Amino acid sequence: IPSHAGVSAIHYIIRDYNPPAKTNDQSFAKLLLQATYGPTQESLHEAKSLGSAEAWVRDQIDKPASLHRAHYRQRTNGYIKTDIKHHGVRLACERGSRWNRHAFNRWRDIGKTIVEVPTGSGSYYLKVDGIARTEVSASARPSVQHGIPSSYVICRKDPDQDEVRMSDFHYDSSTGQFGTLLVAADSNSCSMPISIEMPSVQFSNPVHAFGSQIPLVTLMDIDGSSNVLESKLLDQIQAPSTCANFKMIWPNFVQDSASGLYYVEDRRLELYDTTNSTTITKSRMLGNRCPRVPRTFLNEDTCIPRADCGAAVFAGAFRLTAENMRKFYELDNKYVYRLTNLPLVSTSNPCKTNNNRFVRKDAGNDSSGCSSDSNDEFPTIVTALTSFIGDMNQSEQDVVRVLDINGISMNCNDASNDSLGASFTVTIPSSGAIACFTHSYKYESSVFVMNDWVVNHPGNPSYYKDSQTNPIAVVAEHENISGNVEESVSLNYPPWSFHKFNFHQQVWRFDDYLVGNYGDVINFNDLPPAAKSPNVITDLGGTIVADSGEVVEVCSSPGEVANSPVAGHQYLLQKAGDADEEFSDALDQDHDRWYSNHMVWNTATLNAPDQLRQRVAWALSSIFVVSGNSISRTEQVESWATYYDIFVAHAFNDFKTILKSVAFNPLMAEMLTFKGSKSLAYQVERNGVLLYPDENFAREIMQLFSIGLFMLNEDGTKVVDESTGEHIPTYTNSDVVNFSRGWTNFVDRQDQRDNIEAEWDLGFVPNALEPMELPTSEGRDVFPKTELKVNEKRGYIGDNVPRCDALPPKAWLKKGATYHFREDSQSLMGKKDPDWWANPDDWTPRMVLDPNTSSLYAKLCNKDEVTNQCDFRSTVVLDE
Repeated sequence: IPSHAGVSAIHYIIRDYNPPAKTNDQSFAKLLLQATYGPTQESLHEAKSLGSAEAWVRDQIDKPASLHRAHYRQRTNGYIKTDIKHHGVRLACERGSRWNRHAFNRWRDIGKTIVEVPTGSGSYYLKVDGIARTEVSASARPSVQHGIPSSYVICRKDPDQDEVRMSDFHYDSSTGQFGTLLVAADSNSCSMPISIEMPSVQFSNPVHAFGSQIPLVTLMDIDGSSNVLESKLLDQIQAPSTCANFKMIWPNFVQDSASGLYYVEDRRLELYDTTNSTTITKSRMLGNRCPRVPRTFLNEDTCIPRADCGAAVFAGAFRLTAENMRKFYELDNKYVYRLTNLPLVSTSNPCKTNNNRFVRKDAGNDSSGCSSDSNDEFPTIVTALTSFIGDMNQSEQDVVRVLDINGISMNCNDASNDSLGASFTVTIPSSGAIACFTHSYKYESSVFVMNDWVVNHPGNPSYYKDSQTNPIAVVAEHENISGNVEESVSLNYPPWSFHKFNFHQQVWRFDDYLVGNYGDVINFNDLPPAAKSPNVITDLGGTIVADSGEVVEVCSSPGEVANSPVAGHQYLLQKAGDADEEFSDALDQDHDRWYSNHMVWNTATLNAPDQLRQRVAWALSSIFVVSGNSISRTEQVESWATYYDIFVAHAFNDFKTILKSVAFNPLMAEMLTFKGSKSLAYQVERNGVLLYPDENFAREIMQLFSIGLFMLNEDGTKVVDESTGEHIPTYTNSDVVNFSRGWTNFVDRQDQRDNIEAEWDLGFVPNALEPMELPTSEGRDVFPKTELKVNEKRGYIGDNVPRCDALPPKAWLKKGATYHFREDSQSLMGKKDPDWWANPDDWTPRMVLDPNTSSLYAKLCNKDEVTNQCDFRSTVVLDE
């Protein structure tokens, strides 16, 4: 504006302004500024190509939802030592398995001993557990270069320099730096480790090293491979090699066909895709069955009964000998152990109880009887043992190892507990052989699948930090020089006094892993799911019964995609394990695990193609707030991503769907404190206190999430009561109290399930992904609840729903009656039978349909005319 001659501090008033017309680029850039997280050259070009803002909005609405849960799952490809209950390893011969150039693994090899063994050709193998890891020249041996013995322990880190740890690479070409391997004469000497160059995997004659040729393969890069240095992924196996050339136990080795270099396996986690219930496939690590997703109101339309997803039935039996138990490790990487030397916790002496266990602990070396027995003091116990063995088949008498004598009195007195843990020399009736049986704890010589304890025992991290081997895994993994197979399948309970009660107090955790008693004959079909490996069972002489899998209902789960090895390992799935918190250092791009939620949101949101949906989701999440300050799940990612995906998936859907999904989500129940809220009647009758249901959510669902505090006119202004001049409230405190009774007895759906984020705290870990459920009617407020007053009228919730006693006769046979497939369970979608009907041992089926005469049976069976088998449907509505 020009100055005015001779006048200062002059003011101008703009009467009108005609800005220049925006260019096409400017118009679309403004649109993207308002409706996305910022324009890029690519998004601007795409918007312009659509021609108009309306077309761009329509295109954004039509784009598939970019779910944050899927983004997270694709990028979690972490180290895992072995199969555990809910997660499995990606096998070495599967596409996407991971391979390293450096010979030693910073997670698996800490505390293990490297032994230099001559090859006979002038060079030396560096062996661990009897397996060659690499080959070096005589002069390149660490013992020669550093003046140490020819066997030495791998150390975790230098205690004086925290940043000096065992490296996860051999050579960084970008810096010219070689990786570090820390070693010492023994674990105690790891306080002052020797730093040597991390060797690469190299063999001049693989057949000499392993007895067979190393498989030739094609390897591919990992996205962002600059962060993972020399690691590669398996692309293809080159003929004549096949999967049969790979072992189930770690480590495997391959040779890259392009470079000729050798690589060692870096065993990683495998997640499965359950987003489509028709394409879900069986998993080896889940007992050869499909991953199961619970049926809920969110996914019931996707559920289908499938006969090909249930666990197969196996025929045959085998004896639990050391040789047979070892096959579970060699053929399926299962740590199957018998437990020995368990303390006699909560065990009465055999004279005081009629339920006793006696174990032949040293069979094969007890032909002269016990070195010290109590036969003279307690002859009736010897008589009872001899009689019990005599009642067995003759073929069993010489091989029996565990005697559970229940309901039989020993006919003795022992006030001083001398018979507790005592040994007795017994003559086997059928053969006259001598044996020694020892009174034992009730699980002595029981056999368990110990994979979860190998990974998750809380004492393992302390061994790792002290540069000692995993004390549970080492039983199976160590080189068995003696040739006594029992050494490789027997886990001796530690004698420490502070450890005495641990197994007894935690034995319930082993219920799902009990195989049987050492020496017993076990039916293959009675094995726990973790041990039902077709490879092992067929090797032991068992067979798979054709068409034997039960029909199970398979449901999908939005965003539950498989992980993608190519995407690298960006986020943690398992938060703890045998290396404890150092798992966070295993990420391809290091970051603090506490910030994973933020990283997932930032990365997924800012890079998603459906930017408008992401902006709407952010707006909705700012209304339905959950906060880590109020919820104790700060390290979890998948549960938070699943909650946020409510808004991503339903950004353009109806508000009722969003509100219901939020209301049943476990995170919201924790945030607004109504999870586990109980009825007043329950509190009075059960606990003797006058405690009303939690009112937090009942208030906020109205005040913050929906109708607000005051009635509104159509133009958004508040309605005024003409008689008082006050604004008219939408609800009263009585309404809050009333509705709080409707939010009673909701709990997290279940314990951890397969194929989702893991958390280990030695306690109950609820599943925070699926909607909550009502476990039973106990604690639920069962009395009528009024609706909000509308136009001075107030009804009751459920007024238009007919009561069960008001239904017409045989309503379950009328047209429109709906049936849901329940397998063998009376529970459906979080609704369960009354408490008096809840125990399946106490009820018989309400009705048994005759397959030959019942029309209802025919409707529910939906028989396939070709196979003549029932083709069950998830939901059946009677149409006549």
